Amino acid sequence: MHTSHLLEIKQLSFGYGCQSTDTLTIQNFSLNVNKGEIVGIVGQSGCGKTTLLNLIAGLILSSEQSILINGRPPKENHQIAYVFQSPALFDWLTVRGNIEYGVRRRKLAPSIIRQEADRLLHATNLWAYADAYPQDLSGGMQQRVALARALIVKPDLLLMDEPFSALDYQTRSEMQELVLELWKDYQPAIMIVSHDIDEMIYLADKIVVLQKTADLSDKCFEIPFQRPRDFEAIMKLPLFNQIKQRIRRSILQ
Repeated sequence: MHTSHLLEIKQLSFGYGCQSTDTLTIQNFSLNVNKGEIVGIVGQSGCGKTTLLNLIAGLILSSEQSILINGRPPKENHQIAYVFQSPALFDWLTVRGNIEYGVRRRKLAPSIIRQEADRLLHATNLWAYADAYPQDLSGGMQQRVALARALIVKPDLLLMDEPFSALDYQTRSEMQELVLELWKDYQPAIMIVSHDIDEMIYLADKIVVLQKTADLSDKCFEIPFQRPRDFEAIMKLPLFNQIKQRIRRSILQ
């Protein structure tokens, strides 16, 4: 099936257990994501943000025609990578071993795997820690390993579920910049869940507000700021605060 979008979600509804409309976590949700596009997902707790990512990743099964990636359902897709809120690294593998883990399953030549891992170790400032183990790393460094592990497979779509929420302000800012730098190099589409509206306006091309109830429509806000963006500069613009307030009001509906 030909599709002009990388990701197409059409009238997706999903609930756990009983399928009554009163218990649906996600109701009649539609979204298109283009190649290389960054999409922020925000909303109140319990509105289905993580569930949406898990459905897209194929970790939860849904109607095969409600989610298509490159024209195929998630379970047939191998060009998706996922960065979780917790780094979820393998304690028994070194930093290099964790980064190479996913791509080794694709049976590429060892020299190519090593070359790609070396590139990411340098790009994430982890070269000096290639032989270290996760327990020897800070939280920010562990999340950099998780990001490198996701990108080494060169995914078309990168899913990120609140990947910076456990980090301090400085480390969080550094991770935001790193994601944008690596995005320029690898050009995946990114869907990122966050509770931080400022962060989403800075990172995303558009922001989707998921709603908890069927009588409210999910809203999509286009972010008009050109790239590259200077966070401190755009935060001072009246338009930044206007967009932020519109998104906040939509979340609180």
